[in-house]
Amino acid sequence: QQQQQQQQQPSILSPESLILMASTAAFTRTRSLGLYADLLRCARRVKEDDRRSRLISGIQSSFRAHRSTTDPAKLEKFYTDAESQLGYLKMITPLVVRTTAESGGVRTYVRSADGSLVEGSAPRME
Repeated sequence: QQQQQQQQQPSILSPESLILMASTAAFTRTRSLGLYADLLRCARRVKEDDRRSRLISGIQSSFRAHRSTTDPAKLEKFYTDAESQLGYLKMITPLVVRTTAESGGVRTYVRSADGSLVEGSAPRME
């Protein structure tokens, strides 16, 4: 009879467990929103209209598809893939840097494979 009572009682989480769960959820949300914003920002700088629209819709649909995912392994793989895509987008999208009028006005830079800025434009992708 005691076993039946123990099985019927709901499990009670400690306050520490609830705080940990809330902070983990907040971190996940912050990480998701930051990554989402960075990806969209880079995708908007892609010059070709059709490619830019495909990138933006792909990013949006991918994040929507993973919105309700709670499995930590799946989320970590999603974040790793998204961060990889962000690194690629940062390399291929131009970065406009505004300089003073004496130095020639607006210059365009792209990130090289090692992450440094190089003056020029991104190569066209076929």
